[in-house]
Amino acid sequence: MMKATDLVYLAQLQIGVKEQPANSNRVFYNTAFYNKEVSGAEYPWCCVFMWYIFKGTGLFPKTASCANALDYFEKNDQIVKTPKVGDVVFFKFSKKNKRRTDHVGLVVGVAVDYFITIEGNTGTGNDTNGGCVMYRRREFENVVAFARPKYEV
Repeated sequence: MMKATDLVYLAQLQIGVKEQPANSNRVFYNTAFYNKEVSGAEYPWCCVFMWYIFKGTGLFPKTASCANALDYFEKNDQIVKTPKVGDVVFFKFSKKNKRRTDHVGLVVGVAVDYFITIEGNTGTGNDTNGGCVMYRRREFENVVAFARPKYEV
């Protein structure tokens, strides 16, 4: 069984990975997920990144949809109010789309007024399609839910 600290370490190893070319969604996480190289707007990869780091643990569903991942955690009674390191966080940044959630990341640090994540397909210029794996400092206002996978204690 996996520990939260192990998952955080695996995510940290991915910091700096970028899609190539920029704005293409062409990245090896998608290749692993779809079993072929893909690119284009129909292949966002924030959730695929999460699947990749959780791959083989049984703690995260195989899905490219943030909404489907959120549904999985809700159905398994894994939604929590207060985050801690290792939690999955779901965001809603866009008011224009009708999706429940449009981005996902891994909580790697928690403070009183903010928390730190590692996210795939993010960037300083675009929260949900930035093309890079990076640390992000987030405030609580755009959070839809925190989910706590059933890690080994």
